[in-house]
Amino acid sequence: MKAQERLAAYLQQQGVEFSMHHHPQAYTAQEVAASEHVSGHRFVKVVMVKGDDDLAMMCIPASFDVDLDAAAEVLDANDVRIADEEEFAPVFGDCEV
Repeated sequence: MKAQERLAAYLQQQGVEFSMHHHPQAYTAQEVAASEHVSGHRFVKVVMVKGDDDLAMMCIPASFDVDLDAAAEVLDANDVRIADEEEFAPVFGDCEV
């Protein structure tokens, strides 16, 4: 199953309403939001974090930065940081980093 399909299945299982759109190549969530004519406050981006030794996918508004202290509390982790691309790339083998 592709990463996109895994994410959609998870969101559906959790009862989260969402929609997927195709967009031109972009390097920031704010660029994608602008191409969709949506405010960055209403557009979600995914940020991969490393909580202790575990990877976690956080979905936050495109205009926000990750609050690492809040992430540590939610993940029940002592040490949380933004994950490096080489740490999470193997999990998304069907995606371009």
